[in-house]
Amino acid sequence: MVGILVLYLRPFGPFSPIAALSFLAGNTANWLTMAISMPDLVRFSKSQKSQIYGQLVLPVTYIVFGAMSVLGTLFAYNLVHSTIIDPVLLSLLTLPAPLLMFVLLSLLLETFGVNTLANLLPPGYDISNIFPKKITWFRGVLIATAVGLALGAWSFLGSAYNFVDNWLLAYGTALGVIVGINIADYVFLKKFSLDVDAIFTKNSKYWYWKGINPASMITFGVVSAFLYAPVFGVKLGPLEVLSEVGPISGLLMGMALYLLLMRLFKLR
Repeated sequence: MVGILVLYLRPFGPFSPIAALSFLAGNTANWLTMAISMPDLVRFSKSQKSQIYGQLVLPVTYIVFGAMSVLGTLFAYNLVHSTIIDPVLLSLLTLPAPLLMFVLLSLLLETFGVNTLANLLPPGYDISNIFPKKITWFRGVLIATAVGLALGAWSFLGSAYNFVDNWLLAYGTALGVIVGINIADYVFLKKFSLDVDAIFTKNSKYWYWKGINPASMITFGVVSAFLYAPVFGVKLGPLEVLSEVGPISGLLMGMALYLLLMRLFKLR
């Protein structure tokens, strides 16, 4: 992975370890998205073993697609002498008209299908769980759609740097903290065991304090505030490098602080 990353960055300037880690952290955000969304995508599996088998394909596909993306960007650079990450723009610059229409139609269908499944189905379930008596799954999908339109993620596609720095690292930092909390609780505290019925039952063992786990809320608030501080002009000195790799550092810091607070608050 590091070798491919060095090969990718070499034509565009001197190699920087921090830049390489930032690119790696930005791509980690994709994995964090899947880590949070996967329970909603496989919730109807007949068993946990089936869920695990269904997810084994992910590491393989991510490696293949990642390698194809890096190689494709390098080939594009050799063809047009410019770094292009937008497949639509690259197609317009390099393909003849008959083939161009076929490729663009395929991209349209693929983009619609993948984004509908990955970016609307899981948030629809998560948003509906906030207030299930009033928010149905379909209403949750509509809310997620409105949020996506408000964020305007497509506006970052014009620049590879902006896409990584202003989009992947921006949302990946928050997701890193959330996934860190989830991993710490499920793996280290619950030992891979959850009482699903109790999760949705009032005054159960997961009720904590008035239905809120203070350790998770404090962890998310503190770690997120620290990692996003440079965005608001707060200088962190040498520790600012942690913000530049927010998805990775947020995951590790979220795990550590959550476990510490759960012990201090004596929560289980």
